[in-house]
This record gives sequence, structure tokens and C-alpha cells, in this order.
Amino acid sequence: MYPYSIENGAGNTLHFLGLREDESGKYLLLSNELTPGSGPIAHRHKYQREELLVQEGKLAIQIEGQPISYHGPGERVAFEPGVVHRFWNAGDSILKCEGRVYPPMHFEGYLNVLYESMKENGGKPSIWVSAYLHCEFFDDTELTAIPGFVRNVLFPFFYRLGKLLGKFRNIELQPMHAS
Repeated sequence: MYPYSIENGAGNTLHFLGLREDESGKYLLLSNELTPGSGPIAHRHKYQREELLVQEGKLAIQIEGQPISYHGPGERVAFEPGVVHRFWNAGDSILKCEGRVYPPMHFEGYLNVLYESMKENGGKPSIWVSAYLHCEFFDDTELTAIPGFVRNVLFPFFYRLGKLLGKFRNIELQPMHAS
């Protein structure tokens, strides 16, 4: 199964390298490549620690309540569980990072579904997949950049409607990795 790569049609490529374990526990090892200006929107992982080690390029991060900081090759950043954060390529060339997610949980499956939808829809996920991921993974990941009305009213509406219409039949989630 490992390694394998996915692309999202918006300048991001993820390489899933495998499951590992160290003194902090089990983690998912991955690497990413981001084009200038690209990166995920503000979000939080309620139970997961996310780490990035810059290999090439210039990484910008913003943690809620803190100023933007910039990091270069050899620098490591970490986002603790529950902390709202975002990161992006702040340079003029491809940003390459190695990443670790402790514990893996549904991180891999979530991103596979998200990236596939983005690739099929010109770099943006469909409303159906967005609603599905929000409602199915509300306890894991919260996309805080999306307005509360959308997260709390529209996503649940489209999720229920999507279930009735069979919109999620083709979504295949990988099983959750044990902690």
C-alpha cells in the first residue's frame, strides 16, 4: 500500500510514506509539495498532533491568536491537538515538507476523499463531499475557516440530503488506524 501519492488539482501533492512508531506513539509519515501560495485553510485536529519539517522552500504558519511566522529548511513546526492553524507556501518555488500525524486516526482516509473531490472539481471540493467530511469527521477535524452557518446548518442539511439521494455510495474510506 505504501508509498503512494495523491494530488488535489490546486497545487498540493501528498505522499503517504507509511505508519511508524516512536516514543510519542504511532504516527503517519508523509511528505507534501505545495505550489506558491497554496496550503490548507484554517482548521483544527481535536485529537491529533501535526508536525512539519521544512525540506525545501519557505513555510508560513498561522496559529490562532499569534502572528504569522516563517520557516525554512531544517526547521520543524508542530500544531498541538485542538489548536486552530493553517500553513502555506510563502515562497516563489515548490515547498517540500516531511510531516507526521500523531495518532493517524482517519487522517489518511479524510485527505484521500477530500483530494479526490478537489481534483474532480477544479481544485475545490464539492458541497456533497464537504458536507460528508464535516459531518462524518466532526469529532476529528473542524474547518474553522468555513463560516459557522455553513458548518452548522448547510453542511448537515446537504449531508442528510446526500444520504437520501445516495451521493455518498462511492465514497470508500480507509479504516481508521489504531492509536
